[in-house]
Amino acid sequence: MPYRRVRSVEKRSGAKPCRNRLALVVVIFTIAGNPFPSEASEDDLQQWSSVTARYAVDERLTASLNTRLRFDQDISRAKDLLLRPGLQLKVGRDLTLGAGYAYSHAFSSGRSEEHRLWQDVGHKSEVSGIAVGNRLRIEQRFFDDDDSGAVFRL
Repeated sequence: MPYRRVRSVEKRSGAKPCRNRLALVVVIFTIAGNPFPSEASEDDLQQWSSVTARYAVDERLTASLNTRLRFDQDISRAKDLLLRPGLQLKVGRDLTLGAGYAYSHAFSSGRSEEHRLWQDVGHKSEVSGIAVGNRLRIEQRFFDDDDSGAVFRL
């Protein structure tokens, strides 16, 4: 039987083995969650409800409204409400710029209202056939008691 060369997986699928391993690691850590849990907290069943609406103004501009309502104390009390309208501009095939305002109201804490301005950059790509999205958001937070500042979230 003559020797026959077998094509590698890389040549057949077009995917790099390193990318497949990276995607597998990301999936494992996403499913596993935090491998280093913090100290135990008191038992409290909570519910976080979120609704997002998007409207394409044109091919490049999208308006959005994100709402979040959180309940605590075994889902018996509304804890906080977040309303976040914004605009997203598509500046490239995989890149978007966004900006907007957020209003947060805490029903049960000493700091009841918060106003935020936010800006973000979003990037979408595909790794080994899996859609991957990244967003870098900067928020300027303003509180009723003038204890304001900037918070960076990735």
